[in-house]
Amino acid sequence: MPPLQAETVVRHLVTRVPTAAPGSRAGEVREALAREPLDFADAVCIVDTLGRFRGMVPLTRLLAAPADEPVIGLALPDAAVRPEDDQEHVASVAVRHGIAAVPVTDEGRRFLGVVPPLALLRILRREHVEDLHRLAGIRRESEHARAALEGPPVRRVHDRLPWLLVGLLGSVLSALVVSGFAAALSAKVAVAYFLPAIVYLADAIGTQTEAIAVRGLLFARRPGRKLVAGELRTGLLIGAVLGALLFPVWRSRSSRPAAWRRPSASGSRSCSRASARTPRSGADRWRRSCRTS
Repeated sequence: MPPLQAETVVRHLVTRVPTAAPGSRAGEVREALAREPLDFADAVCIVDTLGRFRGMVPLTRLLAAPADEPVIGLALPDAAVRPEDDQEHVASVAVRHGIAAVPVTDEGRRFLGVVPPLALLRILRREHVEDLHRLAGIRRESEHARAALEGPPVRRVHDRLPWLLVGLLGSVLSALVVSGFAAALSAKVAVAYFLPAIVYLADAIGTQTEAIAVRGLLFARRPGRKLVAGELRTGLLIGAVLGALLFPVWRSRSSRPAAWRRPSASGSRSCSRASARTPRSGADRWRRSCRTS
């Protein structure tokens, strides 16, 4: 299959579908359905004499309508897509308009066919698996990538290694940045205790932002600028809340009493000198005094 058709609407298009003229009656259309070989029969597409799409009537509406009612009055609002549209877009159109199949038209609104319900289910599953692969660091989901998941180890490495190398490069850069704060870490050793938490939270928040941004771009249809601004504000709020929760813990670790710390070398030398001057009979009393001090 050509690359342009791999993930577009035309790949899932079926053309043998029931059609009716705008002036047709519901009873006439119901009788015609039994005489036509069809690939899809869950709805009737309204097409005028010029071949232009005018609407789609679900089968449930058609069966419940009086025999003399015009089918154009039963049609749902127009929700057609183009054959070159991305397959993920057609799935979002079906969800947004609450329809089981999506009609397809060309630039001149001429009717070409529909994307049936089973194709929509395949699209949703494929896109879901592709998103999971991206979150797991596997390259863009394709026939080759899906086969690689159950293929030999060399093929699995070939599909999973690229993003891991990018992550390795990022970790090296992060280590270089942290090394620039060696003096601050030496002065405040307690800061190092929180590095695992910082690494985990950065990864978790990044994964959440990636998943929400991808789905938001698909379904919300919001401009990218507004989406980025919203995520920045959300990130600031999350950082403020987590920082407020961890601040008391950091303060308690960084302000430990001096008695908890290890005795200095000078103190140990003074104790050893004092031991030399202390009689054996008072050695026990001296040791107890050193421990208490």
